[in-house]
Amino acid sequence: MIEESAKDHDTQMANIQGLTHFIGRALLSLEIKSYVTNTQSYNHLLELQSLLKNDSWELFMTIQNTNPVAKVVRGKFLRELNKLERRLGE
Repeated sequence: MIEESAKDHDTQMANIQGLTHFIGRALLSLEIKSYVTNTQSYNHLLELQSLLKNDSWELFMTIQNTNPVAKVVRGKFLRELNKLERRLGE
């Protein structure tokens, strides 16, 4: 058993579960496939997709909506994606 504050727990779980499931759900929607030219990093994306493929929408919603920090983490992630996208246009 690990003793920690509720805020520390929520922050950790928002990153560990919230972010992972958010990215994984997006990968499921993209339906990424395996190729003969897969790289190790791409294989990790396929593995994440596979790990989460049987999780219910209800579980996803619970992870995203019951942790008050999950929305903050998602927002930071989306902002970083947008920054990267803008930089590519430079």
